[in-house]
Amino acid sequence: MTIMNVERAPRSLILDIYGPFAAQFDGWLAVTELVKLMGMLGVDEPIARSAISRMTRRHLLTMSKRHGLRGYGLTEDAARRFADAGALITGTFEPADPAQGWVVVAFSVPEEDRPKRHLIRSRFRWLGMGNLSGGVWIGPSRMYESVRTTVIALECEDYVDIFIADYKGLGELRDVVQRSWDLQSLAQSYQDFVDRHRPVLTELRSESTDAAAFVGYAEMVHDWRQFPYLDPGLPEELLPAEWPGTSARALFNDFRQEVLPLAMRFAESIVQARP
Repeated sequence: MTIMNVERAPRSLILDIYGPFAAQFDGWLAVTELVKLMGMLGVDEPIARSAISRMTRRHLLTMSKRHGLRGYGLTEDAARRFADAGALITGTFEPADPAQGWVVVAFSVPEEDRPKRHLIRSRFRWLGMGNLSGGVWIGPSRMYESVRTTVIALECEDYVDIFIADYKGLGELRDVVQRSWDLQSLAQSYQDFVDRHRPVLTELRSESTDAAAFVGYAEMVHDWRQFPYLDPGLPEELLPAEWPGTSARALFNDFRQEVLPLAMRFAESIVQARP
């Protein structure tokens, strides 16, 4: 069995564990269980314990005792946000329908509020919005609620205007999409994902243990979680030919169907060892 060699923040790995795995155990893991699972992912015990302490101070984890053991679960707020993120990451992903139009967002932030300008740009980028020009951002119309919620959360209502519109320009809509999104970088990220994880799946299919499945699945889902935030699900006819996002998603689904049950069985074996 190969222990995963990672250069990832321990906090992110802890959240990966609390996603598909701890959720099956009422969202709670004993410290010893969490440390052991983190060890499988290449994180030494002192580093894992330090990360747990930091996440507790930041109100992401909360400590309690069960079965005579000290352990941690997600706080109520963290659990709610994580459930929303989990639904996005694992949900069915259908390309947007161009006939439903586009959400167009224009913002202008005064100089004295410059930090909010950068914050808005960052959040829009992580929603998967495209930057048409300057302070004008676009996305499929189904992103409207996410955009509206984000603007309200940032308390930027006075600086932002939101429209639902159809494209009536004289040029090709494909050209507008190419200008607004860095599809080349996104395509490369998808291809890197496929190149890295397809051989892992092939190896797991030929000869696997539950422990190896746990490591392989954890690594895969950690790398996948960025895509639902960066990819708005543009209509297929507006994407480059042979879009690697299609094969990347198929690979993700294969991991969920074939590898996740084995990985879950390994996590269960750790929890069932409780005294």
